[in-house]
Amino acid sequence: DVDFAACRRARTEGYGIIWALTKKGKLYRFNGNAFRAEKDSDSVSTITLDKSGNLWAAVYLKGIYIFKEKEWQEEIKVDHDPSLFLTKLTFGKYSGTLYCYGSHGLLAVDKGKFKAPEWTQAMAGKVFLINMLEDSKGNIWLSLDDGGAWVLSQQNWTHYTYQNGLTDDNVTSFYEDAE
Repeated sequence: DVDFAACRRARTEGYGIIWALTKKGKLYRFNGNAFRAEKDSDSVSTITLDKSGNLWAAVYLKGIYIFKEKEWQEEIKVDHDPSLFLTKLTFGKYSGTLYCYGSHGLLAVDKGKFKAPEWTQAMAGKVFLINMLEDSKGNIWLSLDDGGAWVLSQQNWTHYTYQNGLTDDNVTSFYEDAE
């Protein structure tokens, strides 16, 4: 049975499937009547959707997988690196880049390999990423443990806090709507 209180994320995938990920790292699929555990889905740390509606899952010690054409396919292998634990996956709306955050900091996937984007050098010392968004114009939005919202636009960083418009510095999410 699924512990609903332990569900970290639930996403709707392009086929109309509801997915739930528990705190214990188990991925479930809702079949219309009940949740069913995905085979070999232990140690899933995070899930996200790409712009086509395909579900992506990071699996500890294995890699990143995509549920496409009704089956799981390995996309990125992590070569059993026990020091790499991914806690967030997100796709850039402008570039389509897959961004991953975890024990090695913020990484981008380039040709099937993880690499730190150059712009992360400016964020040295800011260790904990809360959330990230690449908007439709290519701007990078970050909420970090130092509070507020950081925006990278045309290679310039701007830090927004309660002092210039936010009601507080605890930014937890970014979303860009269709307008």
